[in-house]
Amino acid sequence: MDNIGIINAKGRFKEQNEDYHLVVKNTLNNDKTSYFACIADGMGGYDNANVASHFVIDSLENWWKNYLSNHTNVDHLINELDSELSKEISKLNHELIEKGKLEELKYGTTLSILIIIENVYFVYHVGDGRVYRYDSNLKFEKGTIPLDEKNGLTQLTLDHTISNLSQYPNANTGTLTQCIGVKGEVDVFQTFGTFNKNTFFILCTDGVYKSFEKSEFEQFFSSEKTAQEIVDNVYNEIKDREFTDDICLIIINDLID
Repeated sequence: MDNIGIINAKGRFKEQNEDYHLVVKNTLNNDKTSYFACIADGMGGYDNANVASHFVIDSLENWWKNYLSNHTNVDHLINELDSELSKEISKLNHELIEKGKLEELKYGTTLSILIIIENVYFVYHVGDGRVYRYDSNLKFEKGTIPLDEKNGLTQLTLDHTISNLSQYPNANTGTLTQCIGVKGEVDVFQTFGTFNKNTFFILCTDGVYKSFEKSEFEQFFSSEKTAQEIVDNVYNEIKDREFTDDICLIIINDLID
């Protein structure tokens, strides 16, 4: 898969990698291509953080396989996606809570999902992982810029952290307000939109985006590089810095024939 780049690496001095990921590329019945990509970052302050991230990703891999087999019509697949995936995320949240109760352990993980079907993307997100899009050379008629399309790097997700809650101005800005496996219900952030031939999609955990200013991160993207070359360049730069957190980065591009 030349249009997909991936790195998932354990942070320096850490005993285990708490990040986990999945990328699945499928050919649909109309000969169009779909992508199902997700990342999860197990919460380090909880027990066996890697267990939580693996549990959620492995479960979603099975769910997506069954979902595709039960929705062979592309229109049906898209129309049912929101309700079915929302139910699955809620189910995983409750299952992870129950798993923790039975084992007398605390589990928790973030989750960010990107689904691409034909020329439409869907994002489902809980926690502080991120999904971005990067666009270049977009040209619009004066006064007609689409809301979800602009040149440069655009964050498609909302960080579920206390820093985004105005009632807690002095709290630890990195404290999560939403994650999978901790409380009874999760408020899943959702968005969707269209994209163009030159769009890059990026999924990453906080170990990646906290290593760079936005302007620094944007410098890595070039249509002349493959997705894996960009990922390798990002990883090499991070290794030269304070590389203490786990690193998970997925880049997908060249999505329209």
